[in-house]
This record gives sequence, structure tokens and C-alpha cells, in this order.
Amino acid sequence: MLVATPDPKLKIVKEEELLVIRDAHSLDERMIPFEWSAIMQWDPCVYEHAMHGKMPTNRILLGVVNGRIVSCLVVHVFENQTGFFGPLIVLNPNDRGKGYGHGLMQYMLHAYRGYVLGCNGAVEKVKYYQQYGMQAHHTVQRWRGTFPSSCAHLAARHQPQYHVMQDNDRALSVMIQMDYEATGVRRCQFWKSWLAQKERITLVMNSGEQDNEQRPAAVGCLTPVGQTGVYRLAPVFAVDRASAIALGLELMQRVMDVDPMSESSTADLKFDIACESENPDAEEICRDLFQWGAGIQGVKLWKGGKPIAQHPNRMYGVAGLECN
Repeated sequence: MLVATPDPKLKIVKEEELLVIRDAHSLDERMIPFEWSAIMQWDPCVYEHAMHGKMPTNRILLGVVNGRIVSCLVVHVFENQTGFFGPLIVLNPNDRGKGYGHGLMQYMLHAYRGYVLGCNGAVEKVKYYQQYGMQAHHTVQRWRGTFPSSCAHLAARHQPQYHVMQDNDRALSVMIQMDYEATGVRRCQFWKSWLAQKERITLVMNSGEQDNEQRPAAVGCLTPVGQTGVYRLAPVFAVDRASAIALGLELMQRVMDVDPMSESSTADLKFDIACESENPDAEEICRDLFQWGAGIQGVKLWKGGKPIAQHPNRMYGVAGLECN
């Protein structure tokens, strides 16, 4: 626990307004950032956020004033002194401008000094994060639409060169390796927790005509967004454009075949994905092939230098609150 010194520039002078920073203790407290995100309407996938709240690989910091929680910050810590943080929220408008978010940022940066730290920031908040030494690198664009039936023939089930498995052990090893190649960050425990969530559909796809020639071509997950009839593709890794399309369509087709999470007709189902500008193919697939509409755009920022990735173009769909 830490008591943050009031910032004289912000005129915090009353003792009862001192910011106490501590870790979330209970599951209810760990859910605060995701409940507040829903109130702020920052991200439609509250269900995905809820699963993050249960993950042992993240740390949730709370700012408390006079016994009242006023701010929160989520920090994911990965191997090799790499981390990713967000969201940072001060929910009550009356609590903003008093340094309650600033105090959490200062504490987090001090606690993880020497780490390479990343975050997804709103376009209008880039200058805020830059004051902490973070640098903007590229954009992240969300896309949403219905099942692209005109492309259904490109799904893996119709492509004899692809072989799809619903095998979490195999998916985990492939995801760890492809993630490392695409991001430069190795996150074994994170993905183990991610794939442990039973609500997700996880597929790994091999390519090759014979068993002894098969090699990993793509891996990805599809997550229901509560009971909204929306499903999120996150993440999707693939060695090339054709493999990404085949796996993405196969994941969506699994839901179109049987939709246990929604009472709506399959025609009403929506799918969404977030793509990085580092991989132009990903955005082209969503915009031109699937003909989905663009949604929220964010900016990827890093402090301490962006991790060096061998194949950034293998990231086709990123997950919401991690080092994507």
C-alpha cells in the first residue's frame, strides 16, 4: 500500500483527499475496471474484460481516498520484463483533475521501472501518455459486421490444404510462438489463462497435404460478448493472408452452425475484430473482403522502446487488454 503525495499543482491540500494506492483484494474489486469500462462505454466487449479480471497474470491497482475507490488501473506483467497496462479510469467527473489517475500512473511506472511498457490509448489521449515518456507507434482499428456469406467458400472446411483442430494444448504452443513472432513478447502464462476460459472457441489450423508435412498456419479464438449476439475474434495469428481468412471464417462458421449463446437468428449475429496498421492485409480483409464497418480507433504506445518483432504482419486480430 502506498500513500501518494498530493501534487501541489493540482491543489490537493486536505488530508482526507490523500490518495492511497493498493492492489485489488477480492474478485469484486478486480472487476471494478471492467465495470467502469462498461459505464464509460469504452469497449463493447465487457464479457472479455470480465475474464481479464479473473486472470492471475494481471495486477489491478486501486486509488482510494478516505475509504472510497476513485481510480483504477490494470497492469499485465509478462516475461522478460515486459508489460502492458490499461484501462486507467477515474469514473466520477468530480474526482477528475485531482491527480487520482496521475498518482496511479506514477506508482505503476515506479513499480515497473526498467520494464518495456505498452498501452492502447484513445487518439485524443496520446499527449496525456506522452508526458510519461510513451511514444506512439501505430493505430489499432476495430471493425464490425455480419458473417460475410459471399466469402464462405474460403473457410478452412472448404480448403483441402488446411486441417483444423479444436485442441487447446496444441493451440497454446502455437499461439505462444506466433505471438512472439508477431509482437516480440513471450507471454506463456497469459495465453494459458486466456485459453482456459471455457466460453471461448479456440481453433488451430495446420497446412500441408500429408500428416508429416503439416505445419502451423493459423490459430485464433472467438469470444461471445455477453448475450449481445456479438462475437469477438481475438486474437488471430496466421502465417499469411489466405490462412487468416480461412481460420477467421471457420471460427465464425462454427457459431453460424450452432449459436448456443444467443436466441437471435444467425442473420442477426455480429462479429468484430481489432486490426493493427502494421498489417495492412488485416484491415483490407475487413474493409474490402468482408465489407465490415470501421469502429473505434486507438493508438499503440510504448515506453522503453517497442519490442522487436520478426513477423508483425502475422497479427491479424488483437485482443483488447494485452500487449497486442
